[in-house]
Amino acid sequence: MKELRRIAKKSIQILCLIGIDLLAFYTALFFSLLLRTELIVHIFNDLPKFMFSYQYFLNFFWIPLVFIILNAYENLYTNNLPFWDEARRLVKAITLSSLIVMAIVTIGNLNIRFSRIVLLGMWFFSLFTFPIFRLWGKKCLYRLGIWRERVLILGAGNAGRLVSEGISREKHMGYEIMGFLD
Repeated sequence: MKELRRIAKKSIQILCLIGIDLLAFYTALFFSLLLRTELIVHIFNDLPKFMFSYQYFLNFFWIPLVFIILNAYENLYTNNLPFWDEARRLVKAITLSSLIVMAIVTIGNLNIRFSRIVLLGMWFFSLFTFPIFRLWGKKCLYRLGIWRERVLILGAGNAGRLVSEGISREKHMGYEIMGFLD
């Protein structure tokens, strides 16, 4: 029963992180579309008319799926990492995902159906939205008790105190210190 509860909690954590990542992805897409329709069109007057809406891009479910698969490959759904370590892995996964999507669009001759400017903008905005949304999302999940894991620190001396301080600074990791074992 206890093992089943642990598996269920881990599954809920993973699903919540995937939801946070999807929210970050679609936010990056939104800002990328704004960039293409409202800013770049005024800088480069000779660009073709942009005829795609946000709804249009929602039909391409395989694009966020690429991002989720590469995040999973980087163990971003199963490991509790400090913020900057996770951000480094996110940058790697986002960049690889964007390159794969660009390759599929180019090789599949989907240039007519996609704006490369939007895809590049989506990569750029994803570099910011994913880490920020994950940071805030994990803080909210921690407060709700979903992203909270109880830990005991081995060692009650100076080393244990340093470990405790490090864990306390990184609420993002989801650890709640229950005590020390000497």
